[in-house]
Amino acid sequence: MMEVVSDNRVKVSVCCITYNHREYVEECLNGILMQQTSFEFELIVHDDLSTDGTDEILKRYHQKYSEKMRIIRPQANRYSSCTRAIATTYLLPIAKGEYIALCEGDDYWTDPFKLQKQVDILDSYRSCSVSIHASKVIEYGKRFKIYRAHRSGTIIPFEEVVRWRHNLSQTATVLYRKECMAGYPQFCLDCHVGDYPLMLWLALHGKIYYLSDVMSVYRRGNSSSWTTKDRNIDIENRLALLQTEFDMLDGFNEITKGVYEDSINRKKQMLLIYILWRYRDIEQLKNIGASTLFKILPIYKSLSIYLRVHIFRSFF
Repeated sequence: MMEVVSDNRVKVSVCCITYNHREYVEECLNGILMQQTSFEFELIVHDDLSTDGTDEILKRYHQKYSEKMRIIRPQANRYSSCTRAIATTYLLPIAKGEYIALCEGDDYWTDPFKLQKQVDILDSYRSCSVSIHASKVIEYGKRFKIYRAHRSGTIIPFEEVVRWRHNLSQTATVLYRKECMAGYPQFCLDCHVGDYPLMLWLALHGKIYYLSDVMSVYRRGNSSSWTTKDRNIDIENRLALLQTEFDMLDGFNEITKGVYEDSINRKKQMLLIYILWRYRDIEQLKNIGASTLFKILPIYKSLSIYLRVHIFRSFF
C-alpha cells in the first residue's frame, strides 16, 4: 500500500516526466515556473535518461531555481523497462505537496494562474478529488484544436471517465489530492497507460470538477513522444498492451462490485475494435457483429468499418 506524506510548507508538487524533449522542455519549465500563487509549490522533474541534451537544459534551470526544483535521473531508463506509471511510482512518494499537478516535458501551461485557480477549487470543494480543465491540442506540430468538454463547474461522473475520450482531459490539466492515492492498486500501476487508471481511481474517491478555461497545450504526434513510439509496434505487442488495460478495467469492475460492468465491458469492446481497425485485421473484425459495431461506436465510424469489412473488403 502506497504511503502518502506531505509538507505543510508546500501546497502543490508539480511532477514533470521528460525524455528527449530538448525542443520542448524549456517551454514546459517556463509554463510551470511562471505560476503566480499565494502558496508555495515545488517542481520535481524525472528525466528518464535523455540522450539529446535535455539534461543540460534541466541543469541550467536547476542552477537558477534550486530552491524550488528537484531533478530525478535514474540509472536506467524506466519506461523501456515497462514502468509506465513513473510519476505515481517514483515521484508521488517523495512529493511534499498536499496537491499533485502533472505536466509532461513536451506539453506546457499557458495560464500563469492555472495552479491558483485549481487549488482554489479543491480548497473550496472538499468533496472533489481532482480538478481538470480545457486544453489546446497541437497535432503533429501543425494544426491545433481546442478541446472543451464541458462548462465550468460541471461535475464529471465515473461512467464518463470509463468512456474516456481524448477531449475530456489531458495529463497537463490534472490537479488532484495526494491523499486520494493511498492504496493505489497494482492493477493501475501495471496498466500500459497512466492517465486513464489515475482518473478512474480519483473518480472513485471524490468528484471531478471541470474548468472550461484553456490553460495548457498538449502536443500530439511529435517524434519524441512515448505515444508516437508505441504506434510503431506490431499487433501482437499492441494486443498485449491492451490486455493490461483490460486487466485494469476488470480490477475496477471488481472493486466497484459490478456496478459499472456494462460501461466497462462496452469500453473494452470499443478499445479492441479500434485496435483491430488500426491494424486492418479484417478477419477478427468480421467476428464482431454489425449490431455490436453500431452500439459501441459513433455512427460514422461504425458505418465506415462495416462497409469496408463486409462490403468493400476486396479493396484492402
